[in-house]
Order: sequence, then structure tokens, then C-alpha cells
Amino acid sequence: MAVLGAGLSGMATALRLQAAGLSTVVFEAHGHAGGCAGYFRRRGFSFDVGATTLVDFEPGGVGAELLTAVGVPDLDGEALPGYRAWLPDRTLTLHRDPAARAPRANAALGITIRGAGLTRHRGGMHGFWRALVSRYRELGGALWLCCPVERVTGDRDGYTVRTRRGTLTAGQVVSALPAASTAAITAGTAIAARLRLFLTRDRESLGGAAVVFLGVPEDEVAGQPLTHHQFLQDYRRPLGAGNNMFVSVSAPGDTDSAPPGHRAVMISTHAELADWTGLREAEYQSRKLELGDRLVGYARRAYPCLGDRAVVRMVGTPRSYQRWAFRPDGAVGGVRQTLSNSNQHALPHDSGTPGFWLVGDSTWPGLGTVACVLGSRIVADGVRRHTRRVAAR
Repeated sequence: MAVLGAGLSGMATALRLQAAGLSTVVFEAHGHAGGCAGYFRRRGFSFDVGATTLVDFEPGGVGAELLTAVGVPDLDGEALPGYRAWLPDRTLTLHRDPAARAPRANAALGITIRGAGLTRHRGGMHGFWRALVSRYRELGGALWLCCPVERVTGDRDGYTVRTRRGTLTAGQVVSALPAASTAAITAGTAIAARLRLFLTRDRESLGGAAVVFLGVPEDEVAGQPLTHHQFLQDYRRPLGAGNNMFVSVSAPGDTDSAPPGHRAVMISTHAELADWTGLREAEYQSRKLELGDRLVGYARRAYPCLGDRAVVRMVGTPRSYQRWAFRPDGAVGGVRQTLSNSNQHALPHDSGTPGFWLVGDSTWPGLGTVACVLGSRIVADGVRRHTRRVAAR
């Protein structure tokens, strides 16, 4: 069984299958697992590149079901008590305690944190991935890092996966890559032809992200009882480029995320891909610097001295996601949802070619880590059914 991509969807699917007794190999182009829910390290800090919290990983949740199903012990994490919403004309606190009075603002996240909870793992996503990868290897799974897939061919009778490190044959394939990447490596097949219909339809619905990564002295983030915040600058402006951004600060004492006396800070916002396309290098660097200054400036509403003495200050853009996370054109999060491309119109998990499956943000656009985990369950169930059908022939 071949799984393409070691992001959350791919690894969750592989873990489920491995725990069910199927043999899996996960191919990952990067040097470690994580994808757009991953991390990188710099000067003793660990920064999350996309997801900074684990949603619905508490008892009864979708994430908790995954951990139980594959035998991962309870997470070493901080159950966030709530987060602060900074609106143009007021600030609100969304509480974890269901009995607490909370405003009807930011309804989706308000319901999430009160019902399912938000958790930040010790060490951020780096700590979370250590736990998942360790369990996958305990179960006998094979993770091939720095191993991009170049070509996949085959049909219901079996598939051939060609990589720089050699070729593997597999009875089934699960692609957790973006739909455009899956189409490229299956070019000339019925799988690619079907994907092209969705890619053409959704070409104008792709979006990106930008993130500021700060490693700062502890006193720069003092004075706030909560470590996670959402900011909206202007009710009239479109979302993105800092208008609607999320700030995540590592927990006090979490020395897996930051050296003693310091904290890791991630500031993320939506980004228009067109704003970062076709720029000359000097123009690109200038725009990146301006965006970083703007996002830090907005975050200073909560932390007035943020970034004044930063040990690390970096800005990620759609170009960064294209280069380091191998996202075509830097697009992340799947397509922007409309009535014409979501629900029954979304890209299905079943590719239409028996034994070739799709999972990830291409199939559950805009719904984050919860959807990645839920998609892994749907696909793992489909893989097992297909396995039983083949065995019964």
C-alpha cells in the first residue's frame, strides 16, 4: 500500500491502515513529516508552518478517535482555556467552559473551542509529529523521506510508484498530495483526466497564506492571560493580508518550542496568490518586508513590544509554501468554498479508478486538520473494503 505525502491526511491514513494489519509505505518529498501542518526549527525555536493547534483531539472528538484507533497515547499538550478576538471596535473572549457566557462572535471557532476544544502540543506541531511518526514506525510502517514521487501508473490490478530512490509496486495508492500534484504524476491516465475537470473549474478559487515567525524574549508577550488571538482590522475590507489574522504564542515553560526565557510566536493570515506572482526579486523582498511589518504592527494591539528584540524574525509567503512545502503556485487549504465546489460537488475521495484514493485539503477544502483526520478514516475504510473485494475474487 503506497501513501503519497506525509502531511496529516497521509500519515493518519497510513497509521490507520498499518494498525489494521496492512503494510504501508509513505513517500514524502520533505525531510520530515508534517506538510502544511508541519514545522521548522531555527536557533532553538520550533515554529509551526500552518496549523498551530489541534482541533477536536479531546475525548469524543475526531482527532481523539484517530489516536485511540492507532494506539497513540494521550497528547502532551495544553488544553487552551479560550482565545481572544480583537475586533475593530471591541475585544471579546471566547471561553472553553461551556457554562461561561460568551458572545455570538466568530461562531464556528466559538462552537469548536466550547464543544471540541483546542489543544497545543508541547513543542508545537514538532512535538505532535514526533508522537505520530514514532507510533507509525512502531507499527512497522515505512516512511521514505526526501523521496518525491515522480510518476504513478497502473489500474485496478496494481500500481507502480516511481521515485528518485527506486520503484515500488502497490495494490492500492492513496494520494494526500494537492490535486494538481496528483494530476501531474498521473498524467495520461484516467485519474489525471478526471482531476483536470476539477482543476479547471477551481482555478480561480485557490488561495494562499502568509506567516510571520518570531522568536522573542518572554517579556514581549507578557500581560495577556491567553496565548491565542484572532484579529480583524476592518469590517469593510476583504479578509486577508492581515485583515483577519491568527496569533499563536507558545506556552510558558515550553522549552521544546523556545529556549528558556523565550517564546515562539506565529502570526498567520490569508494571502491572494496573484499578489505574489510575477514579482522581481527586489519587489518580492520589499513586499515581504512590508507585510511582516504590517502583521507585527497589528499584533501589537495585544503585545505592544512584540518583535522589538526578536531573536528570530522570518516571513513566509505563498512562494515559501511553493518552495518548501511543494504546494503548486503556493496554494494551501484547498479551494475557497462556493455552492458549486463544495459538499456533493467537491473532489471525491474515490478517484474513479479502483484502488486509487484521494485525501487531504483538496477533498475537504477550508476545513483544516479535523477534515484531514475525518478524510483519513473514510479513505482507510474504503481501502479495507477494496482489499476484501480483491481477496474474494
